[in-house]
Amino acid sequence: MYTHTPTIFNELLRFLPWGKFDVLVGQHKLDRYKKRFSAKNLFVILMYAQIAGKDSLRDIETSLKVLANNHYHRWLWSIKRSTIAYNNNHYDPILFETIYYELIKEISQFFGNKKFNYYSLDSKTISLSLALCPWAKHRTRKWGLKMHMLLDNHNLIPQIITMTHGKMADITEAKKMWIEDTLVAWDFLLEDRGYVDYNWYNTLHQKWIFFVTRTKRWMDYFVIETKNIGINWVIKEEIIELFNPNTKNNYRWTLRLIYYVSQDDGNEYIFLTNNF
Repeated sequence: MYTHTPTIFNELLRFLPWGKFDVLVGQHKLDRYKKRFSAKNLFVILMYAQIAGKDSLRDIETSLKVLANNHYHRWLWSIKRSTIAYNNNHYDPILFETIYYELIKEISQFFGNKKFNYYSLDSKTISLSLALCPWAKHRTRKWGLKMHMLLDNHNLIPQIITMTHGKMADITEAKKMWIEDTLVAWDFLLEDRGYVDYNWYNTLHQKWIFFVTRTKRWMDYFVIETKNIGINWVIKEEIIELFNPNTKNNYRWTLRLIYYVSQDDGNEYIFLTNNF
């Protein structure tokens, strides 16, 4: 008698919203003119490559051939790398983006209720080859692109990811990502000095979104009140109001400065926030 043991990968596939997947494929007509290789095949192969840590098409092709007997389900089989490359280049990525957000909704229920949400906003420059990507010139001798990401620190799941050329300013892309429409009232947004923009902070503040960032050296302000703390590595707090007319017109509310000494390196850091 023939018996089989389900693979871990096959068990993972059971959690995917295949009904929603089929609806999206039909809406965007992604499988039109496709005979054997479908959007579902491509999705499963890319998912397998990601989980298995494959770093090349040849590696994917070899692994599928070796493990062909284990992948008995109809969405994964031994296939040429040229077929994978062609379909990966021609399928509309909107399908995978939508499925990603559907999965976020599915797994968010497993993390329980949160007292408040806090997110990190940052970017990462990814180096690229000049010979392969001449369009991605970043600096005089450096080629690359930028990945901008809004991360939910509660479950470590990215909420928004965008890719731009390497010269894109962080704050410029942050405004295009419509982060202020993704977050809700009482959420916290953590970011570095690359995102300091008082006009944008004004938008966040009016929507009751708290931001925490580091200050820039040339920030002009009045000190309204000083509190000497001296506990838990926090030296003092200051309640301030912006002084420079250019910034004051963009943000007119009071802010809070927190002077903190790092336990790791002993350096002092100054944080700026609208949360009191």
